[in-house]
Amino acid sequence: MSGVSREQIRLLESDHLAALNRLCVRLVFCLYAEDADIFPKDCFKRLVEASDARRLRIDLQRLFHTLDTPTDKRDPYLEPELCAFPYTNGGLFRNAAANDIPPLTEEIRKLLIGASQFDWRDITPTIFGALFESTLNPVTRRAGGMVYTSVENIHKVIDPLFLDDLTRRVGAAIQKGDKRTLLALQAEMAALTFLDPACGSGNFLTETYICLRRLENRIIAALQKGQSEFDLGLSVKVSIAQFHGIEINDFAVSVAKTALWIAEAQMLRETAEILHREPDYLPLKDYDGIVEGNALRMEWGDLISRGGAETRKVYVIGNPPFSGARWMGKEQKTDVLELFGKDWQGVGDLDYVCCWYKKAMDFMGGRVSYAPIRRLGPAALPCVAPSSRPIQSVRAALWRTYGSRCLRKGLRSTSRIIPSAGTMRRSTRRMYIA
Repeated sequence: MSGVSREQIRLLESDHLAALNRLCVRLVFCLYAEDADIFPKDCFKRLVEASDARRLRIDLQRLFHTLDTPTDKRDPYLEPELCAFPYTNGGLFRNAAANDIPPLTEEIRKLLIGASQFDWRDITPTIFGALFESTLNPVTRRAGGMVYTSVENIHKVIDPLFLDDLTRRVGAAIQKGDKRTLLALQAEMAALTFLDPACGSGNFLTETYICLRRLENRIIAALQKGQSEFDLGLSVKVSIAQFHGIEINDFAVSVAKTALWIAEAQMLRETAEILHREPDYLPLKDYDGIVEGNALRMEWGDLISRGGAETRKVYVIGNPPFSGARWMGKEQKTDVLELFGKDWQGVGDLDYVCCWYKKAMDFMGGRVSYAPIRRLGPAALPCVAPSSRPIQSVRAALWRTYGSRCLRKGLRSTSRIIPSAGTMRRSTRRMYIA
């Protein structure tokens, strides 16, 4: 390409791959929403079936614009098949540009129709961790230290850290029928804040949110005792706004937000069944708790205080990237030197993960105590449940057609999720790290 620099080509390729990633996340949400009663049943499937490969790109562009437009601001002559879709909000479909969707082939159209045959209602949101990792080539995964963390390993961190104790206390209060204690426990849970400063696709945050909401649903069920007079919106106190993450890979940020939105919808459905109410899923709430950036060059406290959590108990959980001193890239070595300083003894032999411990200690004012965490086994291999395979095929077809050059190059990511964890109180500025 005459007159175009190698750096310009690299940026174009990165933008191209980022657009394909955004498209995949939006498609996953549409597939889930039409099975989970967020959208009318099969409305997305019917839209794709009624289109052809040449027109599908334009139809999806119009759909995404419709989903991001309030009902009262839509074109009064909008086609019925688009009018059927509700206003979604939440930022998921915001600024969906025309060049975000490449021309689509008949193969991709058929794969989308096939994907819509699956029942996405009960998809496990943490499956997105495996989906995200599968988009990265082995070189990129190794450079960034990225490995999918199983739900089992996540629980080896969060259970002894706080969940076991909360579960025990909730169970005891339910057994005693102690309404005052149950309300106090619900308020305590709603006051917790969680930060994963290397959140990847958000598995730690999503699984923690699901566990807290299920515990809250036990409280709600005990308080209302089969009656339906409780207001659904007022009954739920635990919110995804309590969950914060930092991630350097833009696709992972989109995946993490979507996983939390889906988890929120699933837990709201469970609450609605307890209260015998119809859940109101939409519009999605704007959620900026997960941000894109290099966590080692950001002030973690700014992200927490933005969520109004200045006086709350904050749990720092997740799994920062492991990369040995001899395996680190140039930017990673720069991160280490800037954080520790060139005079730090043995700085040249530090693993990249040490940066997150140092950053956590600085965040807590340097006062650190160690808390016991159940011993973790070997890192779990990526595992994709059957319900994720359809969108895997769609993604593979998209990138086989349009993104192979980008994939060969790979995108650098220095964040992932493997268990290390901590908790702190802002009032005492103490932290427990596992």
